[in-house]
Amino acid sequence: VTRPMDPERFAERVASSNPQLVCFSCMTHTFPYLKAFVKAVKTRLPHVPTLMGGVHAILSPDESIRVEGLDAVCQGEGESVMIEVLRRIEDGKDLSDVLG
Repeated sequence: VTRPMDPERFAERVASSNPQLVCFSCMTHTFPYLKAFVKAVKTRLPHVPTLMGGVHAILSPDESIRVEGLDAVCQGEGESVMIEVLRRIEDGKDLSDVLG
């Protein structure tokens, strides 16, 4: 999101792409917006996993994982973790023990 957008409109646009996973990158100053976007997406797509990465996830993982509707927080470089996350989603497996 590069300009102000209503969280419900954002969720509608995300849902229109029929995603299997929704990922967010978040800096600390955008964390309040992320909470609204995640909640709106999860309301519209309750069975789609949501994942957060970025600076805020690294600096405040405990606060980040408590966001309503967020399923996982990625610590460190997400590129190395995403392959395993996508494999597990494709295979219908749990994400709770993915390292990263």
